[in-house]
Amino acid sequence: MKSFMNIAVSDYVDCPYCSRRFNEKAAERHINFCKEQQKRLTSKREPSQQEKARAAAKTVSAV
Repeated sequence: MKSFMNIAVSDYVDCPYCSRRFNEKAAERHINFCKEQQKRLTSKREPSQQEKARAAAKTVSAV
C-alpha cells in the first residue's frame, strides 16, 4: 500500500476543465463528470430582468 508521502506528483492526472488533480482511476470518472458539468454551465442563458426581479423578491420574502 502506498503511503501519502510516497505518492509522486506524476501519479496524478490534471482535469482539463477544473485543474484539479486525481489519481488515474478517479480522473477517468471525474473528467467525464466535469466535462458534462462544463457543458451545462456554459449553455445556461442570462436570466431576464423579470426573472431577476422574481428571484430577488423570493430572497427578500424568505428572510
